[in-house]
Amino acid sequence: MMKRLAIFFGVAFIAAVILVARFGDKYDTGSNDFDIKCVQDSPPSSDAASLACTIHSSKDADQGKLSPPWWYKLVAWPGGITAWLLLFTLDAIVWQAIYTRKAADATKVAAEAALKQTHHMVNSERAWVMAELRFEHGGGLMIRGAPPCQQTMANVVLSIKNTGSTPAWVYEQFIHLEVSPKIIASLETYESPNFPFLGQGKEMFVSREIHPISQGDDPIGTGAWVEDSGVATSENGLHVYIYGVVRYRDAFSTERETYFGYSAKGNNRLERIPNEAYNKHT
Repeated sequence: MMKRLAIFFGVAFIAAVILVARFGDKYDTGSNDFDIKCVQDSPPSSDAASLACTIHSSKDADQGKLSPPWWYKLVAWPGGITAWLLLFTLDAIVWQAIYTRKAADATKVAAEAALKQTHHMVNSERAWVMAELRFEHGGGLMIRGAPPCQQTMANVVLSIKNTGSTPAWVYEQFIHLEVSPKIIASLETYESPNFPFLGQGKEMFVSREIHPISQGDDPIGTGAWVEDSGVATSENGLHVYIYGVVRYRDAFSTERETYFGYSAKGNNRLERIPNEAYNKHT
């Protein structure tokens, strides 16, 4: 609505300019030339009253003809008609620009809708590899060594399965145990762990076996020993976390990742870390 009003006022303004210009051409006397003609009675006389003078415009070549009305120039050929043609052409250009913009916006909306539909189709057909971690044979955390050089160890099994409609090809699995003073809260924002570059001195389990896995196949279990220096006790405020990532390719040749993360509760129970950074699917 605002665009139409703007166009209407724009056209009205241009028309007003044309009308004023044409009206000014007719009635503006600033540029008119005038001729003065004086006739003296004969015989010549020194009396000034004997001079008869007349003043007339040099544009009025034919005093006996009536001047056309001021609006005549708006329809005269070619000046007036050309002005109106230019006005209509400008109006057509403006409307064409508006409709072109609307068509472009509609095309953009359609493209975005098609892209969303494509993503929805891919997500409904792609592979979804899920990962779960548990202690081997109901075991738990183990302590090795004597203070101050103690280590925390665990024998774990990473179980993966494909819940998607199309196959997946698992090609990397990383598992890491960390003894840390940090508390991972559910409402905080963290970056997902960066594998395999966890830093100097960090040990982890790595498997690069290829596992083709389809929906309905039995879960694939991978056993691993993981450890880190230090021991978590109720007195020192340390915590034990075991986390990692599974990397795979789906049927659309897209590289994907499934992150998993657990915290040790006591010596024999694992509980999911309540944060998206350790429970993320790409």
